[in-house]
Amino acid sequence: MQRLRQHQAQVYFSRQLHGVAQHRSQHITHPVQTINNALIVRAHTQDLRHLLAHIGICAVAVGFVLNDVHKHRR
Repeated sequence: MQRLRQHQAQVYFSRQLHGVAQHRSQHITHPVQTINNALIVRAHTQDLRHLLAHIGICAVAVGFVLNDVHKHRR
């Protein structure tokens, strides 16, 4: 009896997966279709030397301001 229940669960699960595959085109927008108010984020590669130089310059500037006797006053 328990085997029959497991087999029935597997059949039901495979039917669900088949339904998802059949209706996938309804859930995914067409590549040419325009989307309003969409934010596209992509990776931007950087040169490691520029990144380390930027971090080094920022660290020097922060350390200089924090160690200043008058802080932010002129």
